[in-house]
Amino acid sequence: MIVTLEPGDKGGFHAWVLELPDCHSRGETEVEALRNIAEAIESYKAARPGADGDQPEPEVDEWLAAESDKALHDRRRSNEEAKAALGL
Repeated sequence: MIVTLEPGDKGGFHAWVLELPDCHSRGETEVEALRNIAEAIESYKAARPGADGDQPEPEVDEWLAAESDKALHDRRRSNEEAKAALGL
């Protein structure tokens, strides 16, 4: 299961899952959007038993932790690059 995370049209971030129609969520930050989509995935699956077919159950907690760490690392790297470019 692949989660797509992209900037929202009016700020914040939009997260969605192609394999789960109508499974979307938003958040003000990348981490919030990832937490919200994790909840949306669980709700989607609870409302539609067998909706994801024979695909293995995602380890949402492990996935969220890894994605949160990656988002924070990417943001720190971007801030460091911006500071370096400004000579700070």
